[in-house]
Amino acid sequence: MNHPAIVIEVHFNSIYFSDNIYKQDWIDYRMKLTMDYTVRSFIGQSDTSFHAFIYFMDGTEALIHKALQPYPPLPSHIQFVPISERGARVGEAIQGSERAYVARTDSDNMFSLDYVERLRAYAAKSTTEVIITQHGYLYDCTSHRMATVTYRSPSFFAFLYNTQDYLAGKRYAVKTHNDAINYKYELLGGRNYVVVIHQSNELLRFKVKSSELIEPSQVDALLSLFKV
Repeated sequence: MNHPAIVIEVHFNSIYFSDNIYKQDWIDYRMKLTMDYTVRSFIGQSDTSFHAFIYFMDGTEALIHKALQPYPPLPSHIQFVPISERGARVGEAIQGSERAYVARTDSDNMFSLDYVERLRAYAAKSTTEVIITQHGYLYDCTSHRMATVTYRSPSFFAFLYNTQDYLAGKRYAVKTHNDAINYKYELLGGRNYVVVIHQSNELLRFKVKSSELIEPSQVDALLSLFKV
């Protein structure tokens, strides 16, 4: 059996939550976070034979292009894509494989630099529908603090598909990431993600127990495991 095709999906401003998604200053701010953290995590992956699609709302392409101008061109396997092209792009990326792993993360978070390699090598059961990674870190980028964190069903998971089923329209539906664990799941060991806390992710706070705090002298070394 051939190795699975891996796609990582990121919703940049492709899900409406407020009119901010149409504003240049908000897009510029989020772009800096995406480039500083998420994209650097993608670029540094030990296995680069994957596709990362960063989705934007149709109609904001000019704003996205303007926000991208200060940054170097992205590698060809990392692309900003109109959300209307999602199905076509993923379908093209997984064409020719037997299995497809469709993972996701947010536009301000990171995977460990060996995440794709470990995900591809993971020997999942034939009945498994999703691989979830429960353990990771919180990083407050404004104060350079870090802590361990564990969530039962976090927003770091990969759905497993037979490629032909995916191309025929099969999808695992979730309203929120909390629903992923309701499918037949396996857990990927290790601390595989970083949730970045910053001034605009209002739903998140750096509220941790003292036992979960990382020694300040270790923060830089840990971050180097997640971005180049």
